[in-house]
Amino acid sequence: NNNNNNNNNNDNHGKFKKRKERDEEKSNDFETNNTKNANMKDSKPGVDRTKSMEMTTSLESQETSHTDPFNGEDITSPQLLNLISPGARNNQQNRSQFCFPNKNPNPNSNSDSSEIMTKDSQSDISPRTPSMIDHVVGRVCSFAKTQSGSRFVQEKLSETKYFQMFFEELQEHVPELMMDNFGHYAIEALFNHCNDEQRIVLVDNLRESMVTVACHKQGSFSIQAMMDTLSTTDQKQYLIQGLQMDIKKIILNHSGHYVILRFLTRFKYPDTKFIFKAISQYALELATDHYGLRVLKDAVEQGQTQLPSQDLLAVYMSIAKHTNSLVENQYGNYIIQHLLDVAPREVTDTIKEKMHGKFVRYSKQKFSSNVVEKCLKHSSAEVNKGIANKDWRRIIIQELLTKVADLITDKYANYCLQTALETASSDPELLSKFNQATKPHLEHLRENVKAKWMKLIDIASGKCKNVSNDSTVQSDKTMNSSMADNVARTVKT
Repeated sequence: NNNNNNNNNNDNHGKFKKRKERDEEKSNDFETNNTKNANMKDSKPGVDRTKSMEMTTSLESQETSHTDPFNGEDITSPQLLNLISPGARNNQQNRSQFCFPNKNPNPNSNSDSSEIMTKDSQSDISPRTPSMIDHVVGRVCSFAKTQSGSRFVQEKLSETKYFQMFFEELQEHVPELMMDNFGHYAIEALFNHCNDEQRIVLVDNLRESMVTVACHKQGSFSIQAMMDTLSTTDQKQYLIQGLQMDIKKIILNHSGHYVILRFLTRFKYPDTKFIFKAISQYALELATDHYGLRVLKDAVEQGQTQLPSQDLLAVYMSIAKHTNSLVENQYGNYIIQHLLDVAPREVTDTIKEKMHGKFVRYSKQKFSSNVVEKCLKHSSAEVNKGIANKDWRRIIIQELLTKVADLITDKYANYCLQTALETASSDPELLSKFNQATKPHLEHLRENVKAKWMKLIDIASGKCKNVSNDSTVQSDKTMNSSMADNVARTVKT
């Protein structure tokens, strides 16, 4: 067995030795082939590796050049850096000049040579402002439409020596820049720094495009800011002429109606006369629109203190003549309610006359039911003050009581009946008629609704008794005072 093991070990050792020799021969052959291939590539005709390396080195060391996008001339990298970002160029200059204390940036050179290098580097760099101004000339409008360019233009407009140049280039592009996200800031700065004659030129250039700019989101803000700078009559006339071109479109626009609201606040009558004229002409269209309603209510408020009485009455009547259409509209009903609060009796009576005979129908609708309640409260206040030409409270309540069976169960009309009950509490006769008309129909209501109505009737009856007692006391006081006067006269006689 020992002899067999020794023989096997000798065989394995021989196999390992042969395998190692074969691997060494293969590696030698691979290195030989690589060397031949490399020699063949170097020996190709027309290729000089030394010259190729020299060309690559020269290209890397050569200073890169760029083409100026404005005039097509070649400019170097430092000039391009100064054009695109002067701040970055200045930072590069500061870094080149910075030295740590007691340290020389070049250990092989003395301090004198470093100072000379710093002076040379400063002389190579041109100042910031002249280079920027040279590239801005002729392109101010384009620069003003960028964020950084708009800031630069705003800064230079405050400098007298550059203002005229910027004004001449911007004056023809006022409408365009007013509607730009960044340009409108430059135009606002332009209006703030120019004189009255220059403002007239700017407003005149804007006049033809006033409607378009006013209906634009950014343009609306720009015109509102511009209004604060206008002071002369000519400037305001140019603005009014521009707005008059399509005042209806501006009022009905989301952005445009803010311009009119600002105009009403900024200027007074007669400058605002054209707005009231438009209201009288387009009352129905404006009162039935969300934005038009806002302008209408604000104009009515302003007109109470500014307009002559005849002009104000004409505005009121132009709205009141559309009462039947407005009371049923989701926006128009608000202006009718507003007129009942602020308009004179002549206008309010006109509104009630137009609604007369339709109070039952209006009380069943969502929007017009609010107007019916407003009419009841307004009429009751007039009667209590003794200034009513006609007892509209009694007229409206009697009309509603003719259809009390339908109204008491309606989701809108029942509120009108509750208001009628509240206003009738100051008139015992009218309250008695109301109770006689409504109580037979309470049995058909749900228990909770019936209990609510019974409670309201009891409260109204209690108020009516207090009112009658107050009137009795007042009459007694009047009688006693008259009797005392008679006694005094008798004693004196």
